[in-house]
Amino acid sequence: MLYGTEACPVMSRHKHSFDFTVTRVFMKTLHTNSKSVVEDCMKYFDFVPVSQRIDNRILLGSLTASLVPIICYALSLRKKHKDTRTFSELYHPYYQ
Repeated sequence: MLYGTEACPVMSRHKHSFDFTVTRVFMKTLHTNSKSVVEDCMKYFDFVPVSQRIDNRILLGSLTASLVPIICYALSLRKKHKDTRTFSELYHPYYQ
């Protein structure tokens, strides 16, 4: 389901619908109608809400896309100068 959200635009109403569905599944599994009980159980099980997962994937995707040119440039410099140091050794302040 999360892979499909990367291919298609997701509106906030879709995210709320996903959250509602997951909450209802938890309610049926735990045999309760209390949303606060379900939220507590989700917290104790370290279950991240679907809407937050979607937002995290979108943020991670945009960060990754912005870092790709920097990494490619750094690797091309390393190859150009026939440098055998690792990426961390080249760009980490500890090694300089």
